[in-house]
Amino acid sequence: MVRQTLVAAFSAAVLLGLPAGASAQEPAAAAAQQPDQYVFTHDSLMMGFTIAETGTAEFEAFVAKVKETLLKSSKPERKQQAESWKLLKVETPPQGGNVTYLLVLEKVVKGASYDMFKILSEEVPPAEVQEIYKKVAPVIKGGISFTPIKIAG
Repeated sequence: MVRQTLVAAFSAAVLLGLPAGASAQEPAAAAAQQPDQYVFTHDSLMMGFTIAETGTAEFEAFVAKVKETLLKSSKPERKQQAESWKLLKVETPPQGGNVTYLLVLEKVVKGASYDMFKILSEEVPPAEVQEIYKKVAPVIKGGISFTPIKIAG
């Protein structure tokens, strides 16, 4: 199985899909310049996140807000994304003060972005998106891993 891992620190550039050196205040212009790394071609995918143990509530609220945004969207592809969106929390004791979460995408909607801040930005006012970012970014440790998976049953 192919496994692609982002090894860079989870920063504003990675989180918002911005090129290096771009600021969080200019996400639309910067995003237009870069291909969206959150558009997947696999049928199913698992995204892995390492979260500070002290930030699990913020992360879970963030992912719930993104799913709510998907469900409320007027775009049919966003509703399709929500249908197969499952967040799992690994139950092993925290390693080094961090907890692992897996976001399982059972049926990837090809051509649709899974960039969570891009999704929020479609329906949530920019000031609120920035406030969510300020709470979530510091609790995400390391990068995001992307693993293509096959649903076996």
